[in-house]
Amino acid sequence: PNLLMMALNGPEPETGVGHLVNLLAVHDAVPNKTTCKKLMELLKLGPKDNGRAVYFKDCYRIELTADYVLGILGASSRLVRADGTALFGPSSWEDIETLLEQSTAQTENVISGGRLAEALHLAGRGARLLSLMFQTELRCVDLSWTRQRFDSDALNSMPTVRLILSRGARDALKLAVRQTTKMLMRHSNLIFSGGRGIGDSRARENNGKMSTTEAGHCFSDLCSTVSYVSFLFCIQESLSSLADPSLSYLINSEFSSEVLRSTEDLPSMKVAERTKFERRIKLHFCSALQNCGEFSRPLATQLATIIGLEGDSSCCRI
Repeated sequence: PNLLMMALNGPEPETGVGHLVNLLAVHDAVPNKTTCKKLMELLKLGPKDNGRAVYFKDCYRIELTADYVLGILGASSRLVRADGTALFGPSSWEDIETLLEQSTAQTENVISGGRLAEALHLAGRGARLLSLMFQTELRCVDLSWTRQRFDSDALNSMPTVRLILSRGARDALKLAVRQTTKMLMRHSNLIFSGGRGIGDSRARENNGKMSTTEAGHCFSDLCSTVSYVSFLFCIQESLSSLADPSLSYLINSEFSSEVLRSTEDLPSMKVAERTKFERRIKLHFCSALQNCGEFSRPLATQLATIIGLEGDSSCCRI
């Protein structure tokens, strides 16, 4: 495994990934937990420069690694480890926290160009990984039923779920909503059609299709994570369903606070423009939650009511 990881960080990364894919597809061989931690580190921070503690952006290596890791998650439906633990997952809360924060932490002071595209590519793969870890671990769970509990054996194979519940689903949900909202606010010009967001209206053209595509996918996957953590919040708080108003009030509180913090930095925006922009942000957030799956639609509907969009026909359109 160490040699394969060295190959992944070397001049021919496709060689290392090729061997790993072959072991998985042909021999049903999965990497050990140490290698999985290194794969997670690469998807959190990027590859290291010649094995040194210096990380850099490399879309090719990250894409190869992400494809392989998603293959491991896909194999979870037919393969299990001898000790009953998950084939792949976070080993600490810091893993989850980093994946949630990538879209803002990696793009701090990066406005446009190739650096932004590379940063959003890394963040997009991290957000996708986090969403799929939830999806994989909860694939056999009825997400419409929140009156259930996970026993210790079940949680042994659900590292992402276990870490959320042990950390506290309330705190985890607050962080997920804050980071998703911050991501939407910062990259609104890329996510909104026509570039009608914060900043230069030509941002979509200046940053190219890659940044625009990665920003959209990253936001959608972060909203998916918000939906899954909302489900776990309902279980931990003994709520009857995702339509419970207390859930939506909590999400709205974090969402509105983050929107306010972001718009306070825009003194030049006129009141009418600010109102229109904030409404568009609300519509986009609720619509994204609605599109996360059947189980999340009661949450999106209740949130739209609390957030002030009740009866708005455009709530289900982006």
